[in-house]
Amino acid sequence: MKKFKDYIQEDKKTPTFYYISSGRRNAQYTLRMKYNEVVWFNTTGGPQSSLRERDYHVKNLGRDYGKAIEKAKDYVKKLKVKGQNIQFQDVGQKELNKYQEKLPSKSYIKFGKYARTSIEEIVEKNPDYAMWLYKSLYNKLTPYQIKHIETVLKKEVNQIKKEQRKAEQAKREAERKEKQAGEEWAKVEENKVLRAKGTVVKIDYDDRFYGSSTYRYTIVTEKGYLVWFSTSKKAFNEVDRGDTVEVEIQVSGKKSSKYGPGMSYIVFGKRPKLIKHKKTS
Repeated sequence: MKKFKDYIQEDKKTPTFYYISSGRRNAQYTLRMKYNEVVWFNTTGGPQSSLRERDYHVKNLGRDYGKAIEKAKDYVKKLKVKGQNIQFQDVGQKELNKYQEKLPSKSYIKFGKYARTSIEEIVEKNPDYAMWLYKSLYNKLTPYQIKHIETVLKKEVNQIKKEQRKAEQAKREAERKEKQAGEEWAKVEENKVLRAKGTVVKIDYDDRFYGSSTYRYTIVTEKGYLVWFSTSKKAFNEVDRGDTVEVEIQVSGKKSSKYGPGMSYIVFGKRPKLIKHKKTS
């Protein structure tokens, strides 16, 4: 038995007709095609045929009418070369004005869950999302959308700009301190005695000395670089994280490395001596 699809054939007498539409959502011009299809089916009186019109989307042509016409004609021209029976009608700009007016304007968002929604509607219904767009996806917004958000949500925008200025200032200050720490670190000479004052930020058990109560101390000095040393001296037993100390060490090495957002400058020491110790209040 033949399948139903075997009884479907294209009506060769009627040419395939190509035309331009606006698309289902009026987002851009599209090229569509129409053609007639002869459908045969069995009846008690024998095979019968029926003529049906088919209408399909072919390709997107963009939002510019002139370029859409050129793309459509070029596509149809290539098909004609292959010998297909084709007709194409340029319905003209006047016929498509009603679609052009509905095409998304500069106020429409083109991405995310509010794609094809105007910025006016987003600001009105979901101002929190509008502010998220402004803060996180600023570069994807059009100048019109940015201006509308800044006008309607002026207070929220000013708060974001204030936070951004603070972040920039903090970044510049961190870069200044990092540069200063590097300059001071460069002055430290190996195998020399160094006196450093700073805050203890880390105390770890040093497992290199198994069976002993040796601990490794990390101090952020007032000059910005770090001092590392290990010791089991009782003088350091009362030192805790957060305490301010002044120590004297013999420099055994130096290292600079990328750590976190910036550079870390480290001085390794041995034979530490606790000069001053101030507990955290």
